[in-house]
Amino acid sequence: MLCSLAVVLAAGCTNGSTSLQTPKPTATASLSCRLPVISPYEPGVPPGGWITFPGGQFERDPASLANRLNAHVPSYDRAIKAWVPVESRYSAPSGDSYILTNDAALPDPSAFYLVDVRTGTRRLVLGDGPPQAPGSWMVVNFASAGVYLWSAGIETVPGLWLLDPGTGKVRLVDGSHYWRMVANGVAWALDPEPSSGSSQTQGVFRLDIASGHVERWYETDLPVAAPSPVSMLSASRLNTSHNANRSTVRKAALSAATNRKSSIGSTSVNALVIVHSRPFGPS
Repeated sequence: MLCSLAVVLAAGCTNGSTSLQTPKPTATASLSCRLPVISPYEPGVPPGGWITFPGGQFERDPASLANRLNAHVPSYDRAIKAWVPVESRYSAPSGDSYILTNDAALPDPSAFYLVDVRTGTRRLVLGDGPPQAPGSWMVVNFASAGVYLWSAGIETVPGLWLLDPGTGKVRLVDGSHYWRMVANGVAWALDPEPSSGSSQTQGVFRLDIASGHVERWYETDLPVAAPSPVSMLSASRLNTSHNANRSTVRKAALSAATNRKSSIGSTSVNALVIVHSRPFGPS
């Protein structure tokens, strides 16, 4: 039986300068399942485990220690009903393979290998790159279209690349910004604002991958942490208790990301409520 987990990232709105109101739940759900999670751990302690509903009890799973890698954190693979030694963004949507890189045990630690989860067979699919900044490619997300890459480290180059794990070919999707997140057909970048003339101003940029359209979503002169793909959903998918246009919702989202209060008209936004549901299969 499938179950769905609702994740509330932050809470509510107030009118004017009044104190923060406690949000009221609009729905309840009855769960009867186990959900795989990663919990803080020490060396030798299983990093993965299960939360059982109803009740919410957590129990570590020794199986999550199998094939542990120093540079990666394991995740649960529903396709084979087992833990794999890399984060979920490295795993194929089908669950039958994952990308392995940045591991000292590999013949070339900076290269990218495709691993069959059932047999453990590794196949080299890509050397390091890009040519302008060798060794800086990192996995953004393994999606149905392929493996999205970006450049990060000491020597970098802006861009979003797409690796075909079947052929090993890589193409540049867009080279305008450092696209570090991909979700729901959209890429996100947090870069210094190119038109500001100030290194202190940061911009959040949105790339529609299908059309190639790049949009400046927000800018600020305050430090901004990279927002999660969940909190950066398109404005049309957000439910708010006030009539808000796209600009208003953008400011609210980034206000939450910058950890500060932002007054928008008569509404003072202290945080943002985002509910994200994702199906999980039974263990």
